[in-house]
Amino acid sequence: FASGYGDVPLPTNYPPNGPGWEDFLDNSLTLNDLASLKIGVPSLHVMGLSDGLIPVASSRALLTSYVDPKAHEHSGGHHVPMQANCVDIYLRFIAESTKGVTEEPNALYN
Repeated sequence: FASGYGDVPLPTNYPPNGPGWEDFLDNSLTLNDLASLKIGVPSLHVMGLSDGLIPVASSRALLTSYVDPKAHEHSGGHHVPMQANCVDIYLRFIAESTKGVTEEPNALYN
């Protein structure tokens, strides 16, 4: 399960329990059940090959927690590069991920 950076175990008190969570969680799920679930939202993972804070191997390990992850690796460190070719990647990802999404903000809440 996406638990930080792919190689970090889930906390033992996950998922949360108590009042209010019953409607959102199936408390019969175990940590092993959760570990097999995949996140099904569009995701673009930007990874710096020289990242001294989060090793690129940890970022790559996180990709397995997503249904159809997209990845962009750059030669820099722990930052989102803003060179034109990188921005084009981000914009293309946003355009592809939002195809068919309504522009009416209240439509999401009806």
